[in-house]
Amino acid sequence: MAARALGPEAYAPISVLWSAVFLVTATIWIPVEQEVARLVGARAARGEGARPVARAGARAAIEIGAPGVALVALVAILGDGSLFDGRTGVAVALVVAVVAFAPNHLTRAVLAGSGSFGRYGLCIALDSATRLGLAAALALAGVDDPVPYALAVAIAPLVPVVAFRRQWQVAAAPGPPSPPLRPRVLPLVGGQALAQVLVNGGPIAVALLAAPGEEAAAGRFLAALLIARIPLFFFQAVQSSLLPGLARLEAVGDRAGFIDLVRRLTALVVGLGALAVAGSWALGPWAVRLGFGPAFALGRRDLALLAAAAGAVMLAHVLAHAAIALAGHIRVTAGWAVGVAVAAVVLALGDDLVLRVELALVAGSLVAAGAHGTTLRRRLAGWSATG
Repeated sequence: MAARALGPEAYAPISVLWSAVFLVTATIWIPVEQEVARLVGARAARGEGARPVARAGARAAIEIGAPGVALVALVAILGDGSLFDGRTGVAVALVVAVVAFAPNHLTRAVLAGSGSFGRYGLCIALDSATRLGLAAALALAGVDDPVPYALAVAIAPLVPVVAFRRQWQVAAAPGPPSPPLRPRVLPLVGGQALAQVLVNGGPIAVALLAAPGEEAAAGRFLAALLIARIPLFFFQAVQSSLLPGLARLEAVGDRAGFIDLVRRLTALVVGLGALAVAGSWALGPWAVRLGFGPAFALGRRDLALLAAAAGAVMLAHVLAHAAIALAGHIRVTAGWAVGVAVAAVVLALGDDLVLRVELALVAGSLVAAGAHGTTLRRRLAGWSATG
């Protein structure tokens, strides 16, 4: 909606905002969500209440998130303005969105860990529907300023928090005390920061590396990325239940069930990734023109490479979640670091802006997946050795 209302150049700050929001929030809040969901899932397997874990997660979010929010505000609002083409309102929307996603992710964590996946899905649907509805209203009203669209992105995460506050209290029943989560979450923050460079860093890289005359490239890149990554959105349904499910199997010592689940999900994402590459090559350019308009068009090669990167990052996330369920937090962070290092090397090669970003995402994600697979094999071998 915003792309059609604004056009490629005016839409560029929104494309950067979109990527920055999910890069920053995934870095700060998803580690808290993962650890809370993992511990809630393990407690559910033992019949224990999760309210102390939820409260510990909230404390960890404040302790870890406050410096992150301050840094985002410093860079986005007080920086030189180049990231958002000098639009301070878009920078403010980034800070608001980062704060708003904190209670959103805590709500998701408790719902997923307790097995309330219907409510988890509604939580995401309300967030998305609110954002879409606001954008549609702005577009129909003829608004051609990026700032109101940016604010729609920022406030949407609060709607499901309000809607599910009572269900969250029911899901988080009283239980045994929880240890502090910050020592467990901090290694995941580093890993998520690196992972999000591969997941959401593409449009930001294009915006920062664009030469004069290439200002609209970030908008076109995000349009193609959103189409090519449609399977990654569906994968979110798998991802929400993956870590709690693996934690339950680990808690009851079901090694065979653990391995079987990982194998089935690996086969699923490989098949889904292959289908996405073929579909993006055949239908991707048409889908971009249909959804965003002809001004956002990119070629078949671009769409196929972005779909390949999405498939590789899905595989990396499956293997990373499995390793985290077996307490491989630090090694997972190292695996993402290796992937980002490879992506940086590839990004430095060549002079085609969009192509080198695409190849960097593919190479970095594949290398990260390989590193996580190695970590998982070692953890499973240790599980076998301990009986």
